[in-house]
Amino acid sequence: MATGKDPSPLFDIVRGSRRPQKTMELPEWMRRQQARQASESVEPQATPIPERAESSPRNGASAGGWHAALTRWWTFPMAFRLPRGTVVMLGIGALVVVILAYLIGHRIGRSDAVAFNLTYEKANAAFDPIREKPAQRLIPSTVDGVSDADSIGVPDLPGASGEADPREPGLNYFRLTSIPASASEVVEILDFLKSHGVDAAAIPINNGRSVKIVALRGFANPLSDPDARAFAEQLKKLGRRWKSQERGSSDWKDLYPEKYRPGRN
Repeated sequence: MATGKDPSPLFDIVRGSRRPQKTMELPEWMRRQQARQASESVEPQATPIPERAESSPRNGASAGGWHAALTRWWTFPMAFRLPRGTVVMLGIGALVVVILAYLIGHRIGRSDAVAFNLTYEKANAAFDPIREKPAQRLIPSTVDGVSDADSIGVPDLPGASGEADPREPGLNYFRLTSIPASASEVVEILDFLKSHGVDAAAIPINNGRSVKIVALRGFANPLSDPDARAFAEQLKKLGRRWKSQERGSSDWKDLYPEKYRPGRN
């Protein structure tokens, strides 16, 4: 007999294995209401927050100011990839540029030095007190009425007729060189020095067999006087020019100051 109670046997209830029951189909309007309630009960998904873009020089003002953007741009690493041959050619080009710069600088330095020497020589000639008193070119020493100039066969030279020695006793005069008594070389050396503003004299020595070339500018302290050292350097430069350009027998690198003592030297 049918009743309103669950007809399941008591044994099935205890075992928990009830037989499946028929599901009752809900009306259409109820199913729509349940679907609407389910859609309203779903939680809204959170809107994703866009990630913050990394700062760059373009948006640096918004990321921390122009100073931070400039710092990032300045410290940003850069790398270059060049072929090995290109690097070698660049190195050779740099070496060529350095060599050319050295050669050009050396040439300019030499021209400046020559110009300075010419200026110094002109100034030295302008203020040399010896030029106010023209010096003789050959200073003879007379013995028994015959001068050394005549004994060595030197032709007539200006000042070779027995003029007084222009050197002052006690002063030191640079002795450039001693050469055999060859009249042509003596005249050439004196002319060469004269053309460069240096007065000099050829003084016979060794009984007239040789002469010594002496620059007629005296100094009291030739080793400590700056003017004397500068004059000595000038004479050495002229000596190198005399040997290289005029094919002289000496470049006067061994010149030295000699104190004038009348009757002795």
